[in-house]
Amino acid sequence: MTITDRYRCTAVASVTVEVVDVRYHKNNNKVLVAHYAGKSGRCNTLCISADDVADHLAHGDALGSCPSAKALFVEAHKVYPNPFSSTLNVDLKPEVNDHIIVEIYDATGRLIATPFNDDVEGGIGYPVEVEASSFPAGILIVTITSNAGTQNYRIVHQ
Repeated sequence: MTITDRYRCTAVASVTVEVVDVRYHKNNNKVLVAHYAGKSGRCNTLCISADDVADHLAHGDALGSCPSAKALFVEAHKVYPNPFSSTLNVDLKPEVNDHIIVEIYDATGRLIATPFNDDVEGGIGYPVEVEASSFPAGILIVTITSNAGTQNYRIVHQ
């Protein structure tokens, strides 16, 4: 942006805006909020109704997930083997109580399976075995979504 005053002096400034999509849920009717608990400052990621956002922001919460949530999320799950032929394994191990959705998409972006969509307890392993004999051959994307974010795995079905 350039601003010129009445003496024809100019000043130039730029601003970078980072846009974060905080919508959550398949109908985008929920919002992720970083909820800071009291004086401890401890953060919990909540998935709340869009109608409740203003109240949460008014008492100091922030839009999006807690700063450390994604790091915990990324390391917690495994998708194997890659490549695979008939059975795909997805091992889920959430760090905290959460809701996890596992979806599999073909190379055109078409959803071909949702083998897991459930609430989970932190610290407990959830093995998901996917029978994939009817899946198309080629590159597939396994998407694991939780309150902490979304992780995509590119796999090859032979």
